[in-house]
Amino acid sequence: QRKLSRRQKGGKNRNRQRVKVSRWHKRVRNCRKDFIHRLSISLINRYDQIYIEDLNVKGMIKNRRLAKSVADAGFSEFFRQLEYKGKWNYKLVRKVDRFYASSQICSECGHQSGQTKDLSVRLYQCEECGLEIDRDFNAAINILKEGLKNVS
Repeated sequence: QRKLSRRQKGGKNRNRQRVKVSRWHKRVRNCRKDFIHRLSISLINRYDQIYIEDLNVKGMIKNRRLAKSVADAGFSEFFRQLEYKGKWNYKLVRKVDRFYASSQICSECGHQSGQTKDLSVRLYQCEECGLEIDRDFNAAINILKEGLKNVS
């Protein structure tokens, strides 16, 4: 891309470089698509019910540290593929409300703590029952419980 930007507009070499850059972009795009397809079908084959937290992607992109990796992840495409593959295979795929405080609620006793909003805190510690658990694992358990509650 840097070479392309230095080429003279309207020149043969610029056009050649433009074609090369588009091929590289296409390859990266296809690699990402392939990864999402493989991951979604493996999850669908492995589980009968899948619950996903509905994330505020626009808000996450505003965070400079997360923006690039969030934009590259393609959450909406991943969920779309999970949904249609779930329908094909008669599996349940649902979103859990984005305002559900999954990482702030203790998965053991249900106590809600406001301390874990900071992403740098990786360990959830419950003030009530003393449970110490990985923040993401705790959130996953809570998302599963909330999803099961809404389905029944």
